[in-house]
Amino acid sequence: MRITILMTLIFLLIAGCGNTSTQSRSGTTLKEIQKNYPKVAKKLEALPEKKYNQLKIPSKIPFKVKNTAVSTGVKPMYNPVTFTFVGENAALMVMNNFAKDRTQRDYSVELTEGRKAFYSKNDRFIEMGWNVPNQNRHFIIQIHQDDDEYTKKDLIQIANAIIQK
Repeated sequence: MRITILMTLIFLLIAGCGNTSTQSRSGTTLKEIQKNYPKVAKKLEALPEKKYNQLKIPSKIPFKVKNTAVSTGVKPMYNPVTFTFVGENAALMVMNNFAKDRTQRDYSVELTEGRKAFYSKNDRFIEMGWNVPNQNRHFIIQIHQDDDEYTKKDLIQIANAIIQK
């Protein structure tokens, strides 16, 4: 119950939600999101072109998406762009960060293309993140959920879907 309330609050804090059309479990693209969610489209169109062209979201999400939101921060060139995909009992947050992750973390999870990621879990969400080689960027993905339906394996699949885009 606390997770449901937390996810609702997170969703409401991210001004930029749009229509409540449903997306499938796969086939999610920036163009589809912009078409289905006009408020999200407006925020994305305000980004510098270079930053917009670097955005990545997963091509597959492990649950049916009921709504999507985006947060771009006050200074769009420097702040992360965070996509939130909200389902019935879970929310996936995908943070596109435009600086390397300098936090001391255990990068021991194997991803595609030889990349390494960190993984963490607490009572509110599971999380994974990785740096982009030869670029000043990193990604963090989180699944906020009511139960333990989604696992580290799901995050690895989502991460690999982002990397391979």
